[in-house]
Amino acid sequence: MSPGQPGSEGEVFPWERASRDWIPGGFRGSIPVMISRWRPWVRGFSGLLAAGGAALLAVLGPVDESTPWPGQPARISAQAALAAQRASARGEIGPLRAGWARARLTPTLGAPSDDGRSGRFRELPLAGYGARRGRPAAGVQQDLWTKALALGVGGQRVVLIASDFLIVPREVAEEVLGQLAIDPGLRSDQVYFTATHTHGSLGGWGEGWVAEQFGGAHVPEVRVWLALRLPEVARQAIAGMGPARLGFDAFAAPDGVRNRLVGELGGVGAEFAFLRIRREDGQEA
Repeated sequence: MSPGQPGSEGEVFPWERASRDWIPGGFRGSIPVMISRWRPWVRGFSGLLAAGGAALLAVLGPVDESTPWPGQPARISAQAALAAQRASARGEIGPLRAGWARARLTPTLGAPSDDGRSGRFRELPLAGYGARRGRPAAGVQQDLWTKALALGVGGQRVVLIASDFLIVPREVAEEVLGQLAIDPGLRSDQVYFTATHTHGSLGGWGEGWVAEQFGGAHVPEVRVWLALRLPEVARQAIAGMGPARLGFDAFAAPDGVRNRLVGELGGVGAEFAFLRIRREDGQEA
């Protein structure tokens, strides 16, 4: 650096001048130059921190504990969206038809290479199992399943797909919808996904820092495996549709229900409620 520039021997910044007074002789004069060289990076990093803090303050606000839940903006907007859907819904009246199926999602571990089409993998992380810090699954204790329920009235039909996942990855859902649009010709609003939210299921489906914090290191072939199994079980459920009756039932389960957010300070529904479907051939789901 030429004399007279900040950080050179000709001129230093005030804090660098002070540094020369107390830094031991072996380092005297070298640390100020390093500080001046890093100064643009420090400025840039400080700017990013300031911008991030400003953005955070802009989106965060105090928790509104005074407004009851029926008056909360999130509930109001959600109800408005549901009302709009009901207004545009095309209802039909007629006999109910139902079909269901399930397919095993349990992968085979210890394979020589990852092959999503056969469900064989060298190793896989467990999604949502943070205490393992990304270590691969050690084996299989219980099988993983994906299950589908197809319901139809007249010309209308819908399919519900429930899977033993932590979540339903967006990329997997989009691939499944694409396949079901081709065969058997379902629209996206006819397919509903849900997950059991288990923390002991296969991970590796997410790509990127955030997704990999929850699902473990990305394994591309996992998406291939899931995108094969879910459409298959949906098609099987549709193929098995037949005349059926729909009912509702519930049983008391006070020991199996808790409020995970506020514990004993909140209330819980002590019943386990479920739908019961019985086809004319005697099969039940």
